[in-house]
Amino acid sequence: MSTEVEKKITYNDIEQFCIQGVPSKAFYIPNFITPEEEKYMQHQVYYGTPKPQWTTLLNRRLQQWGGNPHPKGMVREKIPQWLDTIIKKIVALGVFGKAPNHVLINEYEPGQGIMPHEDGPLFHPVISTVNLGSHTLLDFYPHQDTQVDNKNQNQTMTTPAKQPVFSLLLEPRSLLLLTEDMYKLYLHGIDERLQDTLTENVKNLEECGKKSGDILERGRRISLTIRNVPKVLPVQIRLGKR
Repeated sequence: MSTEVEKKITYNDIEQFCIQGVPSKAFYIPNFITPEEEKYMQHQVYYGTPKPQWTTLLNRRLQQWGGNPHPKGMVREKIPQWLDTIIKKIVALGVFGKAPNHVLINEYEPGQGIMPHEDGPLFHPVISTVNLGSHTLLDFYPHQDTQVDNKNQNQTMTTPAKQPVFSLLLEPRSLLLLTEDMYKLYLHGIDERLQDTLTENVKNLEECGKKSGDILERGRRISLTIRNVPKVLPVQIRLGKR
């Protein structure tokens, strides 16, 4: 496989990037962006963004662009041009169906992660992730339905399995697309550790040029999670305008 993906990838040849050995369907494109594009986007995240755009959580920082997804509908906010450029490049692959209108940017320091979760019904069932800086391992867990008797009322809680059934290696400058069962039937999360020891449970080792037993040290990572929020309110906010 070429060390740098051509920018003219279309729906007709996206299938060559479909990951084998996982449920339908996940696409992994290494070197989806160039080192120069990666450096530019990292600069925009840290120096081209107003400080109030950052939200600090217990284990990471994040930014949201496009609005705040809500069951009643998202109030649209303008997405900056530098993010719109990468969105258009992803749309050209022909996988989304609906143009993305929301970008979640997460910053992970070494040792930080995120609990298993699903993106859920607020979003069109396609998710794309552009990876900047460090690698990470994304772990996948099937749903487990547990029946709980609470004051004679049967309730069903959906919880993840205790161990991931498989993982995917996300390298710097790569693109991951999750669709169909990979979106609907699995939770995904990132374990909190400083390094990753690769095993046969990582289903895209070959695509990444890695082998079982390799040890990778984590650095600071930025993820751009690009999605479509179908329910949008008929108003728009332009940040910085009054």
